[in-house]
Amino acid sequence: MITYQVAVDSADDGSWITSLSADLEALEWRLGFVEAFASVAPPGQALITVRNWTQSYSPEGVSPLMIGQWLRIVVNNQVKFTGIIREIAPMVGKQGERLATITVNTPDAQYPEIKTTLPLMIKQRTDYILDQLLEIWPLEQYSRQLDRGITVLEYVGDRWGDGVAIDVIAHDLVEAERGRLFCNHQGVMRFLNRHYALRTTAAVATMIDAMSAADYQYGADLITEVRVRIRLRSVGPSNATVWTLQTPQTVRPGDQFFWARLRSSDGEMIGAVNVIAPLAGTDYTANARSDGLGSDQTAALEITIVKTQASAVRLRLRNTSSQVIYLRPGAKLRGTPLFLGDTALIEHKDDDAAGNYGARLLELDLPLLDSIELAEQLARFELSVRQTPRGVLRSIAFDARSSVEARLVVQLFERVVISESQTGHSRGYWVIGEQHRVDERGHRLTWMLAPTVNLGYWQVGVTTLAGARLGY
Repeated sequence: MITYQVAVDSADDGSWITSLSADLEALEWRLGFVEAFASVAPPGQALITVRNWTQSYSPEGVSPLMIGQWLRIVVNNQVKFTGIIREIAPMVGKQGERLATITVNTPDAQYPEIKTTLPLMIKQRTDYILDQLLEIWPLEQYSRQLDRGITVLEYVGDRWGDGVAIDVIAHDLVEAERGRLFCNHQGVMRFLNRHYALRTTAAVATMIDAMSAADYQYGADLITEVRVRIRLRSVGPSNATVWTLQTPQTVRPGDQFFWARLRSSDGEMIGAVNVIAPLAGTDYTANARSDGLGSDQTAALEITIVKTQASAVRLRLRNTSSQVIYLRPGAKLRGTPLFLGDTALIEHKDDDAAGNYGARLLELDLPLLDSIELAEQLARFELSVRQTPRGVLRSIAFDARSSVEARLVVQLFERVVISESQTGHSRGYWVIGEQHRVDERGHRLTWMLAPTVNLGYWQVGVTTLAGARLGY
């Protein structure tokens, strides 16, 4: 018999003292990936239906629940979902079903809502940049476990301008690594580097015809050509102009602040490796009149760099006089510019496979990658693991007839071996995502799957070279 406990950490101390278990009507949740080759999983979500006969789940009544509280689902004494309450929707009226639905999301559901910039990152690993990104409030309060990144990125942040949503930046980072980012059962953000799938070879379970349904296709993941687009960058001369004021700016007595968005002489957005503190008289002047025909007030104006981002600088303008003055057009910032160059396209293809099976194209747009050598290695690897047709299970489903209870112990990104007699299919898979539905019909579980790499790869100091190949 499967047991379920749903509880809320209403005291925000890890005690999980508020139990919903006695009022459960139905449970539904999903976690992890849907697509086999995606780099970033969609946020997990749970929908919990409870009986609200005593207004226990009416937030404006007597309910102890509140949005922002942590909730977890425990199945057979194992945590299977942890997230943050986003919505509570009790049915209205004292007659009828009197149910309430609680919507719970994993922490990464907030990523699209947060826009940010960071100081320019130079020669940093993907995990370090991701860690800095997830230090931004309120994300810093959520647990994360990040593998050490394999890819080192030359420059990151120079194209973020006024700010880019966290989910976009995270996607570009993890894509450049060719790793994985997802939220696990405990509500911890987990980053796997690209070697995780090559290092982890032991299967936690082997199944033969042990599913109630399956999505199987032969040749669905075949590719015969890989095209990788990257953006090259170049560093300009030191002491170059990286920003110029176009119109006069009013400066009232005291302090005021604004962001200067770095631009090239032709108006294109640029980054800067460094920015020099502006000098009065050299980099800016001030006047008593906006047209510049009044008395010189440069001595009354102090401009200080408060914060430097990759493509913007926050300035403090301090007017030490008692009257309004004007910062004159032509004020500038100097530094070492970082220019975005042309797009480089790297291609690898298998003409024999294309002739035998038909052309199948994989295109990867990696704007944070600017290494042609690394892009070459990436393209060769992707082609090597998918250039031969094979059968693929995209998902398998379990219910009471197919031992669903035995499958609940498997964690995300554990390896399993699955065989199916009718198709003759047998191979290893990663469990990359799961979907659960619990109601009067019982517990139904669907695993989303990604095929393991069957090629042998060599690891320095661990494996021998015989029959193996070197990964990137």
